[in-house]
Amino acid sequence: MGTRWSENVWNPAKKRAGLTAESFTMHDLRHFYASALIHHGASVKTVQTRLGHSSATETLETYAHLWPDDDLVSRTAVQDVLTTRADVLAKADKARAEAAEAAATSTEPSDGAAA
Repeated sequence: MGTRWSENVWNPAKKRAGLTAESFTMHDLRHFYASALIHHGASVKTVQTRLGHSSATETLETYAHLWPDDDLVSRTAVQDVLTTRADVLAKADKARAEAAEAAATSTEPSDGAAA
């Protein structure tokens, strides 16, 4: 980016955001963008393309630390499945109990008053 762009666009934008000229660079913005893509599940190839890297290797060498490791991904996946299954079973048990209670209540004899 040229000096004119920095003076007319970048520096005023940083000032409005309350950032000093030295505290936030274009490189920081680029890293933030890559981090956001990765955090939201973008693949290595997608991040490579968006950043204009010549290879996925370049992207991984720079940003590999931001992707969750396979252990974390697999643990989270299993936890989500088990939690969801437990929630479904608990709701089914509650529905069965409520249905049984309703059935028992409807078959109880009334207080003897016939219509």
